[in-house]
Amino acid sequence: MTFLGVEKKRPGYKLVGASLPLAIHNYLTLYTLSKGISKTKILKNLIEDWIIIHQKKETEEDLLKKIIYRVNAQWKIEKGRRRNKKQFEQFISDLKEELVEKGLTDDFVKSIIIGIER
Repeated sequence: MTFLGVEKKRPGYKLVGASLPLAIHNYLTLYTLSKGISKTKILKNLIEDWIIIHQKKETEEDLLKKIIYRVNAQWKIEKGRRRNKKQFEQFISDLKEELVEKGLTDDFVKSIIIGIER
């Protein structure tokens, strides 16, 4: 039972964790308890403002292209290593696992995988 907390676990949401210095955590906790609001609400508002600014500069499509570029560069490195005989299929499988673990939706995972060059 919580006395000062706020209801949690909402469908359609993902937990995003962050490690903060103790002083920031303490102030944020004191502030939210004194106002009766959640840390999530404060962080969500800050992140929404940040997204509005950055989406003008880089769309989701732009970000996907950059991820695909980075993954292709990594595959070239993996492929070029003589001691690492990782097959393309295993590389893709490992990549999918990492992307899902990071919380990306299936649509984003598929978009990235399609962009990988053998």
